[in-house]
Order: sequence, then C-alpha cells, then structure tokens
Amino acid sequence: MFAVKALAFLILNVSLGYLLAVMVKSLLFYPSRPKYFGYYKLPLTPGLVHRSKAVLISKLNSYVSVFIRDCQDFSEQGRIYIFEMKVYAYVIDSLSEKKIMKSIPSFFEKPIKTIIAQFAFEIVRYFVRSFIPYLMDRYSLDCYLGLLDRKLEVSVLEGYYNRYFHRYLTLLFLSFFFMTGVFNMLIYILIG
Repeated sequence: MFAVKALAFLILNVSLGYLLAVMVKSLLFYPSRPKYFGYYKLPLTPGLVHRSKAVLISKLNSYVSVFIRDCQDFSEQGRIYIFEMKVYAYVIDSLSEKKIMKSIPSFFEKPIKTIIAQFAFEIVRYFVRSFIPYLMDRYSLDCYLGLLDRKLEVSVLEGYYNRYFHRYLTLLFLSFFFMTGVFNMLIYILIG
C-alpha cells in the first residue's frame, strides 16, 4: 500500500502536466465564438487566436485609414510632415558632418546643401504622399484586407501549432511534472 501511494504522486503529477498542455491548447483555439451565460459573456471566450485575428484585422484597417488621412494632412503637426522634416534635417546633418564639397567655395556650400536636402525632402514627400497611396488604390489594398480576413483560417494556424509546437510543449510539461512527481515520491518515501 505504501508503494501504491508513492506511485500515486508520480501518476498525479504526470496527469497534471498533460492537463496543463491540453489547457494551453484549449485557451488558444477553443471556443471559436463567444459563449454566454444568460446575458453575461464568459471570460476567455472566444479563444486567444480568434480574438487576436479580429484585433489584427481591425488594426490593419485602422492603420490604412489613418495613413490615408495623414497623407492629406499638410499641417506642421501631421505625422508625415514630421517624418519629412526629420529626413530634411538628417540630410543637412549628414552633409554638414562630412566635407564632401572641399573644392567648392564656402559661400556655395550652404545653398548646395539646402538644395540637396530639399530634393531629398521632395522625393520623400512624393513617395509617401503620392506613390504609396497610388499603389494602395491601384492594387485595392482594402479588398486584400477583406480577403485576408476571410482567408486567414484559424484551423491552419492550429495545424501548424499541433505539428510544430504542441508535441514539444506536451513533452516539456510531461518531463517537468514527471521530475516533480519523482521528487514528491522520494520525499514521501523518506518522510513516511
């Protein structure tokens, strides 16, 4: 009877390790829709991957709409204007640090640096404010975001999780809890 009680520690700890691995998978992928108890939504529903998918798609849509709005904002507080001014300042600073124009007279140096920095500023302005929105419109980025929402299947992610991660996580939990069970069993034998 003493040996059975000692082995019970080992069996109990290994079963707890397996239960923990199954719970991790359940919290990630199940259930796929929110569950309600009366009028109250149960916590941890839907699964973490399903919630994250919805959040990811909504954030992508909001980033695209904010970017389009920022492209039309030419005020000095706009994010794109601030970025353009950082590019301008970077070009001026990098030209000032290096003596690239040694053979040019000093009274021409400042106007040439300003012209080069203004050229970089205008290239960035054209690229960010015109070319990127043109590409987004040309290739219908909004349609692709909707398609991504429909085609990003959680079952595919679950398959990858099962194939590449769940097995190793289960083995890690089982080995850790097996060792814990062995230590518990040894302590029980030594004390008992």
